[in-house]
Amino acid sequence: MPVKFAISSSALSLALLLFGHGNPCLAATTVDNSYIYLDNAEYLVESSNLIKMSWSALEAAFASPNRSDIATFTGLDWTKPYPGTPVSGFTAHLRIADEVRFPPAVTEENVVTNVAALNFGIPPSMRKANGLPKSMHSSWYICQHYYISTLPDPTSDIAHDCSFLPSQCQKDLKASLTKNWGAFESEQGGMCGTWAFDFITESCQGTLGRLTSDVLGCPASITEDDGSARDFAVDEVGPYAWMVGTNYNDPGNQTSYYAASNRTYIFATVFGYNSGYTGSVQPVVELACLRPQWTAPPEPPKSTQTTSSSSSSLSSSSTSFTSTASGSSSKTSMASSASAISGSSTAMSSTALASSSSLTSSKTTTSTAHALPSSTMHCIGGTTAEGVSGNLIGLCSYSCDYDHCLDSACICTQSAAAAVAAPTQLAGKHGCPADNQSPSNSDYSYYVDMCEFICSRAVVKLCETSEDKRYARARNARLIMSNEVPDMPTDDVKPYCFWHPDTANEETYRLLATRYPDMAYPVGRACAVAGYDGLYHELDILPEVSIAEEARESSAANAGSKAIFDHIMKQPVCYAVLDDYTRSVHHQNPRSPAFMNGDTAVRSTLDVTVTPRDVPDWCDTRHFFDIAEDYHVAEVTTHRSFFASQGTLPPEHVELLYSPLPSHLPTIIKDPLIVMAAYEGNLDRYIRLRRPHMVEQEHGAVLRGIYHNTTFAKWWSLQGDKCEFDIRAATLARFIMVNDLSHITETDPHPEDDSDEIPGMIWWPLIPAEETLKALAKRRPDMHLQVAMACIAGNYKELWDKLAPKPSRQLYEQASLCHDASVRNHFVDYLERRASELGLNVKALKEVNKVLAHDWCWNAARLDKEPTSCWLPKEISIVGETGYPDTDNVYGSPDQTNLAGDYHSNWELHICSSEEMRAKIPASESGIYLYDNDDE
Repeated sequence: MPVKFAISSSALSLALLLFGHGNPCLAATTVDNSYIYLDNAEYLVESSNLIKMSWSALEAAFASPNRSDIATFTGLDWTKPYPGTPVSGFTAHLRIADEVRFPPAVTEENVVTNVAALNFGIPPSMRKANGLPKSMHSSWYICQHYYISTLPDPTSDIAHDCSFLPSQCQKDLKASLTKNWGAFESEQGGMCGTWAFDFITESCQGTLGRLTSDVLGCPASITEDDGSARDFAVDEVGPYAWMVGTNYNDPGNQTSYYAASNRTYIFATVFGYNSGYTGSVQPVVELACLRPQWTAPPEPPKSTQTTSSSSSSLSSSSTSFTSTASGSSSKTSMASSASAISGSSTAMSSTALASSSSLTSSKTTTSTAHALPSSTMHCIGGTTAEGVSGNLIGLCSYSCDYDHCLDSACICTQSAAAAVAAPTQLAGKHGCPADNQSPSNSDYSYYVDMCEFICSRAVVKLCETSEDKRYARARNARLIMSNEVPDMPTDDVKPYCFWHPDTANEETYRLLATRYPDMAYPVGRACAVAGYDGLYHELDILPEVSIAEEARESSAANAGSKAIFDHIMKQPVCYAVLDDYTRSVHHQNPRSPAFMNGDTAVRSTLDVTVTPRDVPDWCDTRHFFDIAEDYHVAEVTTHRSFFASQGTLPPEHVELLYSPLPSHLPTIIKDPLIVMAAYEGNLDRYIRLRRPHMVEQEHGAVLRGIYHNTTFAKWWSLQGDKCEFDIRAATLARFIMVNDLSHITETDPHPEDDSDEIPGMIWWPLIPAEETLKALAKRRPDMHLQVAMACIAGNYKELWDKLAPKPSRQLYEQASLCHDASVRNHFVDYLERRASELGLNVKALKEVNKVLAHDWCWNAARLDKEPTSCWLPKEISIVGETGYPDTDNVYGSPDQTNLAGDYHSNWELHICSSEEMRAKIPASESGIYLYDNDDE
């Protein structure tokens, strides 16, 4: 069955509803039901955008669609083993049916919507006699991505091959859909390489806008059931077709007609392999673009009576992002619920549990307002109103679920014909605002209700019954911060952090440590935040380094915190008990000696939040802490470049880059130190500083360090499963350059199965001996290109002549220094002569591209492999990969970290420069180019 790929529980996907998410019986139970996306919302697949429709009404409408378009494209024959063979005749078919009525279950009002259906068709050669698709070979996995844009001119002709898109957009879009192929299989059960809430690649946003997509993953088993096979690959509109409407419209509304026509549909099909495939052929992406031919809208019907609908503006809920508990690379819908429970200012918006027991919060947006007729409707969902201060998301989400939206604080976002009965509150739990909330605060009454929400029976029931104990931990953290010590019978409901967004009073923490002695160290951490030095000494705990870092960060504003810090620093030895990376307490087996090493998520960092929209697309956040279990995601962005800011080294600590590291690191911002240590291959500094997951630009720096440092390469070669394919390729390259072939055999790396572990550049920064290259060529015929390019670098003419390589673009660019006609040597003469004998144009030779290593060879066929620059940056800062202009990485990975390069990355020049030189940088600029004037 098709599966919706990489979506959160807030997205009630069409695949889940229409195909039963693997259960063919589900659809059969509701004969006349179908589902459509209500409108082209910012996040198409969010649950609030999904509407139940009558299939009989849709069937009648699509019997004669008002407008249509069809695109044909070439794909791959999946009836044969992957990678199959190219075959033409695939189709993407767009049909639009105007003014389809909503069923009474949705609304009794006289409103309609214009529905567009998009179907996928396959060539006749891949169909059975009955028109259904032939069986898909088990080695295949197909992913379909649906994008809708309103930016292209709807009156212009559509290029069905999407050639109107900039070439860089097409290239980047295809790459984005395949680069993570299979990476999320263990989490999502599918191979698709993007998440349903991922924004389209940046190079496409100027032409198409900042789009998200719908993603459908189709395993080979989809063709085994006739019903699923028909829905997947037969070009006809059925009850389970992919459909999207134009919101709630009055009949004859010309605006809705324009809305339906002013849409360009980008349909991307990824022909990929299933998890059992062991070859090296990468998935192929084919694009099809559709838009109906523009025609003027029909005249509105004449009537003596105007039909109007009393409607409420319902803003679409902001979607959440899925994640695993381990915190791998993405945001989580659960985190938003936990944040709402804890009262954290980092409550991420979500509709993951939008029901009578909803605990999640919703974000009001203005991009897609759902005007739902509401003459007799009751509110069953809501969020905070604009301009309301305080963190009231949980209050509004909960109270609006039960038709009790506070007019001054909340706004209804979802209605129904009948209200949902509110659950009975627990006795004696009517309001428990924290001590730092003054009754004179204009929002005080809201906070009282917020605490009632925390204590409600629905929340307690969920926290007690949910298998995901983050709900319970979030609730218990909030209760502690509200000066109530909850019952916590098991360790998995004990929160790690209970000092953000509020701190409890000293007596509450004292009682907590008394009732739960195993929580003494987290209580000590809370004391460091709040400055409770008296209670800290009562705890009689070991001098712990994360408590010291926390106290140091708070000491400037809190005398108690400074007293705690000074006390710990006077001790002869410190211990590591708390682990912020794993949110674990090791009081039974503390590590010693331990030092402050920037491994603490101090209180000030928890105040920094970002919305899902503001998280940079390039940023991998796995290395960041999540001690509050909310991923720093919230309704409001308090620091729009939060993740990037963690890579900016404070000026007073730049000297750490070129000075011995002190025992206690004086800053919590150490990512630039990690990158520089990896870049230089400085093993001791790197092992001390590194985090459990690589930080931004660290991976590229590691590859560079391996190429330049044998000891660094040797250490990485011993890391086993932690050594990724390109890291292993880099270690092999370094070993070859120092004339060691003991790590490379005839079958290891395997020429086909492990081809991505084969190194590319093996001649820089060192050139192996000619004897080494001769032995390598004999042992690995598949590396003749690399050996030949090394012969050019080493001027090994005898071995070159024995190899007699076939001319290729890589070899000619290496020999002629990138087509410089003035360069004449033995190798250029050979290539030109041999090309002439073969009837080839030496100026237009094709590159060898059988394996990934051949691409890296091409990148390395240049004289200046690490271009330097005169750009002097104001600060040492890690920037996204788009900030590095040298896209051709010589080290065997897409991201080349060049710290002597341009665009803020010239750390080496910054380090060498004098204070007087840096003082010339204007305050409003991020840097200057040196020597533009002769007097500099």
